[in-house]
Amino acid sequence: MWPYWNRSGTMRITSPPRRPKSTGWERTSPTSRRAAGRLIVSTWFEARNPKKNQWIVRIDPLSFEINPRGDYILYGKNIAIQVDGYGEVNGDAILSLNLVQKHLEGGVILYDLNYDPTVIKRAGAVFGVGADIGYLGALVDADFDGEPWGGAFLVGVVTPSVTLEAMGFADLLDDIGMTGESSFAGAYMRVYGSAPLYNVGCLFRVSVGGEVAAWYFAPIDGKPARYGGRLRGYIYGTALCIVSARGDVTLELIKPGLAAPDTYTFRGQLWVAGGVGFCEPNEWDAWDNRWWDDNWCWTCGALVDVNYNDDKVNDWSWDYDAECE
Repeated sequence: MWPYWNRSGTMRITSPPRRPKSTGWERTSPTSRRAAGRLIVSTWFEARNPKKNQWIVRIDPLSFEINPRGDYILYGKNIAIQVDGYGEVNGDAILSLNLVQKHLEGGVILYDLNYDPTVIKRAGAVFGVGADIGYLGALVDADFDGEPWGGAFLVGVVTPSVTLEAMGFADLLDDIGMTGESSFAGAYMRVYGSAPLYNVGCLFRVSVGGEVAAWYFAPIDGKPARYGGRLRGYIYGTALCIVSARGDVTLELIKPGLAAPDTYTFRGQLWVAGGVGFCEPNEWDAWDNRWWDDNWCWTCGALVDVNYNDDKVNDWSWDYDAECE
């Protein structure tokens, strides 16, 4: 069925017309599947303004899931909304209800909001209320005049959930070691940003940046608290408009250790990269992502990873990597 607004401003439901394949709207009926004990039903949604003969909301896919934990999850990806005076706004949203645990959680993320000279690549908020949870969180990743900046926070009583993972906090749950259905009370904060040291356009530009993150969460069942922090620094630049380079170092300390509950885990990472062509070293934000989407840029890089108590108690491990594209 196809909802749209009629002239009186009320919403009506009609059958969707057949769409040409070139629009990408090839699915005209809901689909369902079962995966690992979950029931997932997916479809697409569109609301149109018949006065202007144009869409105002599109969601593809719009999914509903029931899983063995008792979660009822409504998840919209690739949401597009036409906003008068601005244009198209894109994002994802999720709403989760668990009747067994009496939890209600939700969140929304918006992408690529342009307020020249600032581009907000990602901005989101998440919440949770219930019998043994109550939290609020937000995150933002942006560029200001070509320099990345952003941050995130999460505060309250949380438990591992699909909502937190989907709304950008999966890495935090990993670092804390949240598993099962235990609840944790605490807070997380992260800020990062960069600024130019020298800037004469693409002829010669050097920028420096850093990141600070810290978290503290105590299980409400009385077990030892889990806390840690991360420090990161980086420098990157461009010379003669076609030569680019970046250096990046990260240090992280986590308690309890991943190898044993009464230890610390230490992680360190150093990587350098250089490129020739029309490169954007400010976008080389992680070794795992590298620079694969930097078009017309030929690059090489090298990495050194060091970990202590990560896999084995009182054990140092080293890893090296180098790659060119």
